[in-house]
Amino acid sequence: MGNNHSQWFDSSKRKVLIVSFDESYLKKIARTLSKVDIEINDAIGFKNDDIIYQKLSLKLWYLTVNNRHLWKHHFIGTQGLILNFSFTERVKDERIIYEVMNVLNDQNIAGLPVLLLLDINNKDQGVVESLRKEMNNQMTEEKLKMVKYHYVDFDNDINQIKIGFDWLCENMKPLK
Repeated sequence: MGNNHSQWFDSSKRKVLIVSFDESYLKKIARTLSKVDIEINDAIGFKNDDIIYQKLSLKLWYLTVNNRHLWKHHFIGTQGLILNFSFTERVKDERIIYEVMNVLNDQNIAGLPVLLLLDINNKDQGVVESLRKEMNNQMTEEKLKMVKYHYVDFDNDINQIKIGFDWLCENMKPLK
């Protein structure tokens, strides 16, 4: 397959990876950022989209848990990461924390800005606190500065996503 991602991006282009543990949230994020309804192919678990945002040409890659084994392939060439850490039902802390820490510790995304979107109506706020503790234990202070926790009311005002997305766009750097 090889890494041919660099040919897609110049100083005005960025690749943003959006990972969600719940497909319904992924669809809400896509609707907010690109104004389209997306359908995730269950067999492969991802969808991509091109949008213009703040004078940047963005290639958005929406990924679900259905293709965890492929996440690392999509990290190559990524300049920004959005992790949706919200759930429509209760989850087991350990597995989700393990998955998120694997993503955050991947060498292909080292130093990238990471936007954690969290639902203020989330049923599992304890998972978020467990994640925060684990990140503080495993990540350097420099890496932690590149992580933004952004709480969104996914039920009533999903446009709040854009505030966090603005931060991500300001902190993304072009490929070298």
